[in-house]
Amino acid sequence: MAGISKDKTGRGLADAGKRREAIFGAFDGTTSMIGLVFGLAVHDYAAAAIVIAGVSAATSATVSMGAGEYESSDGAVRRRLQLAGAMALATAIGSVVPVVPFFLLRTDPACAFGGAIALAVGLWIGHQKRVGWRGYASAVATLFVAAAVSVGVAAAIPASAGG
Repeated sequence: MAGISKDKTGRGLADAGKRREAIFGAFDGTTSMIGLVFGLAVHDYAAAAIVIAGVSAATSATVSMGAGEYESSDGAVRRRLQLAGAMALATAIGSVVPVVPFFLLRTDPACAFGGAIALAVGLWIGHQKRVGWRGYASAVATLFVAAAVSVGVAAAIPASAGG
C-alpha cells in the first residue's frame, strides 16, 4: 500500500515497533529472572520459594515494563497501548521461562533446565536481530554475562544478611 512506511525487513513500522518491544521485553524478562532464580539457588533456597519469588518478580516486571513502554511512547493512545501490550506480553513470557522448571523439579535440575530454556530464548532473540551469527553470539553472550553478574552479586551476599 502506498503511504505505509517500511523498515529494513520490509515490514510496516508498526510491526517493527512491536518486534522491538518483543525482543526487549523477552530479553529483559529472561535475564532478570535467570539472575533471580540462580541467585536464590546459590543460597540453597527450595524450589517452592524460588517459584513464589519468581512469579512475584515476573508480575512486577510485566506491569513495570508495560507501563514504562506506555509512558515512554509517543503517538495515539491506541498505538501506545499496542506497544505496551507487546512489551508486557513479551516480558511476561520471558520472565516465566526460567521459573517454570521450578514448578516441576527440585532446585538443581530446575536450574539446569531453566538455563537451557533461557539459552533457547537468547537464540530466538539472536535470530530476531537478523544479523547472522553476530546476533546469536551477542544475545547469548549478553544473557550469559547478565546471569553471571547477578549470580556473582547474590553469591557475595552472606546467607545471614537481613535475617
